[in-house]
Amino acid sequence: MPNQINVNELVQKAKESADGESYFVLYRGKGFRIGVGARVISPNAPSLFIEAIIALGNESKEIDLQRLQKVLDTLKTLKAQNYSLVYEDDNCVSCETTKEYRALEEEYLSLKVLIKKNLF
Repeated sequence: MPNQINVNELVQKAKESADGESYFVLYRGKGFRIGVGARVISPNAPSLFIEAIIALGNESKEIDLQRLQKVLDTLKTLKAQNYSLVYEDDNCVSCETTKEYRALEEEYLSLKVLIKKNLF
């Protein structure tokens, strides 16, 4: 995992939070962000996840069809990689997958490369 995050601390914060979840942003770019989170459904079974929030449009009111196509291609790739895709109220899509601790860093790096390559 990138040096900026302590997974044990993330899990502890999730255990202490009212909703059983904690989250840390790892990277922000224009129109997207990537973060890692912990979710505690039962005290002995925390789960870790990687999430990308991808904006469907830009700040302009004009629709950018090229960007929309790139976003669609990225979403299709993530769906094929077993990410869940959820439309958010703020014209964004949340893309999330659960991973074991040892796979978090590799998943983060590959997600970052995919998004930067496809959207920029």
